[in-house]
Amino acid sequence: YQRVFTPTNRLVNSCSTCECDCTEKLQSKFDFLRSQLNDISSFKNIYRYAFDFARDKDQRSLDIDTAKSMLALLLGRTWPLFSVFYQYLEQSKYRVMNKDQWYNVLEFSRTVHADLSNYDEDGAWPVLLDEFVEWQKVRQAS
Repeated sequence: YQRVFTPTNRLVNSCSTCECDCTEKLQSKFDFLRSQLNDISSFKNIYRYAFDFARDKDQRSLDIDTAKSMLALLLGRTWPLFSVFYQYLEQSKYRVMNKDQWYNVLEFSRTVHADLSNYDEDGAWPVLLDEFVEWQKVRQAS
């Protein structure tokens, strides 16, 4: 017996975990669920889960449009550089985002200042982020 996880199964399992068997109970949990987004550890788990949730089951990467949409949901209101990063992805050569890139975008958003002043060019960032920083520095210089 192999358990198949579809979006519907995931929702049902999540609702069971939250003890929600009707819309009213689910709505009553919204404040608690929103509070989980403010907890650094919980948010990191949610963010990581989002990658597997959003990708096609037979793919190892997210297509770039799905990645942009998920990043908008997860980081759009909290990451000062989100709109600039989104613009970068819009014009970039990238058509997919792999799991390593996905995980590193979160770390980048948490550790690198909006002015990029503490970005370490010799750090172990994925090329996607190195190229983003280079692109943004050229824009800032213009």
